[in-house]
Amino acid sequence: MVFVNLPRSSRVVLFLAATAVVGAGACSDNLESNAACPSLCPGQAVTLRDTTVDAVVLDTTVSGFPAIGQENYLLISTRGDTIDTRGIFRFDSLPTTYRRGTALVDSAISGVDSAYFALRRDTSLAVPGGPITISVYDVDTGNQDSTATDTAVAALAPLFSPDRLLGYKTFAPDSLGADTIKVPISDDSLFAYIKADKRLRVGVQVTGARGAQIRVGTVQSLTPAAILFKPAPHGDTTGVTVSNILPLSMTPINSPLINDLSDFLLVVKGTPKVQQSLLQVGGLPGKRVYLRFDLPSAIVDSSTVVRATLLLNQIPNPISPDAHDTTGVWPQAILASSAVTDLSRALRLLAAAGAVGVDTLERFSPADGGERSFEMVQLIRAWHTNLSATDPRALAIRSQLEGSSGAEYLFTPSSGPLALRPRVHIVYTPHVITGSTP
Repeated sequence: MVFVNLPRSSRVVLFLAATAVVGAGACSDNLESNAACPSLCPGQAVTLRDTTVDAVVLDTTVSGFPAIGQENYLLISTRGDTIDTRGIFRFDSLPTTYRRGTALVDSAISGVDSAYFALRRDTSLAVPGGPITISVYDVDTGNQDSTATDTAVAALAPLFSPDRLLGYKTFAPDSLGADTIKVPISDDSLFAYIKADKRLRVGVQVTGARGAQIRVGTVQSLTPAAILFKPAPHGDTTGVTVSNILPLSMTPINSPLINDLSDFLLVVKGTPKVQQSLLQVGGLPGKRVYLRFDLPSAIVDSSTVVRATLLLNQIPNPISPDAHDTTGVWPQAILASSAVTDLSRALRLLAAAGAVGVDTLERFSPADGGERSFEMVQLIRAWHTNLSATDPRALAIRSQLEGSSGAEYLFTPSSGPLALRPRVHIVYTPHVITGSTP
C-alpha cells in the first residue's frame, strides 16, 4: 500500500501523539447499561446518552488515485464494455557492452539472443477461465519533455498497432500458476535499439475471447517488470550470462515525476460512468470520497465521547467490474491543514490505514448494499484536542485495491434521502469524566 510521506510538522506529530494517549485511556464499557466505564472512572456511575447527527457538511468524489506511477500493481485488463487498461514500462537506458566469462574487459554488444519480457504476476488474482494472449508493443512517442502528451491516452493508445508489435504469447489458464510471466520479444528489434543507443518503451496489452486480466507488480512494489536477454549473437553465447534490464525513466528532465514514470497504468476505458449523483469509491481511474464534518460543540466540547460511528449507506452496484468480489474499503484520517484548499491534494495527505483512531477496515463487494459503519471515536477526540479551529475535520474513504481493481463502490451522499445520508452516531456522557482524556 502506498501512502504519502509528509514532513513531520509539529501539528501532525501532536495529532498522532494525542491519538495514542486517548487510545490508552479508551473506554471498553458495556453500552447496554446505564453505569458505564468503571475501569476508566472507578466508583463513579455515569449515564450514557446517544444521538445520531447529520454532521457531514461536505462530501464529494475525487478521481485520479493513485497518482500516475504511484501504483503498487497494474491491472492490465480487457473486459469488453467495461474496462480496457494497459501497462506502460519505460526502459530509457539500455546496455551497450557486456563481459564474457572471465574476460577482463567489456565487449560491445554485437547481437541479442533469447530475449523476453518478464512480468511479475500477483498470484492473489484468480487465474483467467480461458486462454489469454499477452502482447508487447513499442509505444515510444518520441516526445522528450511533455508529461501531458507523453502519458496521454490519445498519444499512447494508437501505438498498440501491428507494425509496432515486439512479441506475444498465448497462455492457457494452467500455465499461469507461476508468479513470473515470460513473453518472447524480437531479438533483432531489441538489438536495433541497443545498437542505436535508443530508449525502449514497452506497452503491454492482455486479450482473450472471454475477457482477460492480469495484475502485475511495479517498481513501487519492488516487483517490477524486466527485459532479459543474452548479449551475444545467436550461436555465440558460450560463457555469456543473461542481462537483466529494469524500468527506468529519464524524462521529463528535472521533473519530480521522472522516477514515478518508470511504469504506470494507461486507462483506455474506465469503469462505467455513474449517472446519479452518488459517492464513488474505487473503480478505474481510482476514486476517493472526501468527507468534512461539523460536530455539535455541545457534545464534543462539553462531554466525554465514548463511541462515535460513521454510518454510510451502500448502494448495490451490480454493473461494476468484479461486482461480487470482496475487498477492503478503508476510512483514513486526512492530515491536510486549512492551508490545503485543493481537495485532490488533501486526499493525498493521509494517515496510514488503521492509524489515528480509524481502525475499521470493512470488507464487502460492490454488489452488496446496506448500512456500513466505521468507528471514529479516537479521531474525534484527537480533532477536539489538537486541531485549530480553522483546520478541517475531514476523512477519506478509499479502496484497498485502489488503482489495481475495477471494483467500484457506491454510497448515498448528504443530498440523498434523509434516512440514508452519511451520519455519525455518538455515545457520550454529558460531563467530562475526571481523570479521562477528552
